[in-house]
Amino acid sequence: MSPAARRLLPLLLFCLAAPLACADAVVLRFSLAEARDTPNGRAAERFRQLAARYTQGKVEVRIFPSGELYKDREDLGALQVNAVQMLVPALGKLARLGLRRFELFDLPYLFPDDQAVHRVLDGPSGRALFEDLDDYGLVGLTYWDEGFLHFSANRSLKRAEDFRGLKLRVAPAPLLEARLRALGAQPRPMAADEAFGALEQGLLDGAEFTLPDFDALRMQSAQRHLALSWHGWQGNAVVVNKRFWDDLPNDLRGGLIEALRQATVYQRKLAAEDNRRALAAITATGVTEVQPIPLAERERMRQLMRPVLERYAESVDRALLERVQRVVGASRR
Repeated sequence: MSPAARRLLPLLLFCLAAPLACADAVVLRFSLAEARDTPNGRAAERFRQLAARYTQGKVEVRIFPSGELYKDREDLGALQVNAVQMLVPALGKLARLGLRRFELFDLPYLFPDDQAVHRVLDGPSGRALFEDLDDYGLVGLTYWDEGFLHFSANRSLKRAEDFRGLKLRVAPAPLLEARLRALGAQPRPMAADEAFGALEQGLLDGAEFTLPDFDALRMQSAQRHLALSWHGWQGNAVVVNKRFWDDLPNDLRGGLIEALRQATVYQRKLAAEDNRRALAAITATGVTEVQPIPLAERERMRQLMRPVLERYAESVDRALLERVQRVVGASRR
């Protein structure tokens, strides 16, 4: 027997004893907009490890972070044609794809806290929203957190009247712009990474961001006041290509579902920690004054924004909205 054959013999014997272990694994390409060290990136890695465990190595998850494969405007199209198999798009991005019911999460002051959000996401309403993905060749599996939005400006924001006339950066979306107009502000839709330069040039007075985004974009160098307002919530959906998902054997789908369930618990814990870390980091600079808007003023702001909620109720789905409101109940911050 040649030396090469002797080297291959143990592998051949192993494959005869355990053929599934030698079969090619199903490859799941997981494209991420975020870096590996973010809550989503770390949760994706946890999912990769758990997927290997719960499918006995029959599914290999390959993670492509930081838009490595496809940029923000390309990734959903790539998912639909199965060039990648899994994404974590922002819920607002799904709404702008034409899935109008996902605008539910852009409605002002709908959720009082993370617990209320999770009761909706993990219940019948969250599952009903995922049904809308079917016509787009997608399957929704779970929801991941980002956090609540807050306002910043170069003047103190303690009362609803303080927003009048302010030019505030907002993500490009009519509903988000309507929220600001309801407060008397002037919305300036633009990409997040354009806000800092616009503030330096005097084109903006302020913005709305989650705490981790505010910190990552170094907004404390350009904004003297951060008003904790909790006026909107941002999150993501974990979605897969429908053809890929439907073609998987039941046991592999079950293993991936369990892996993703555990990764979701981990991601939400990381996101909550990231929001606390960002708040501490912003406060520690001493440059930006951080103050919560008083509860009574937040209630006034909620009432001022209520016409926006009513205006968009039909396009979002009034029956869905009413179910969500019942789940959330009357609890407020």
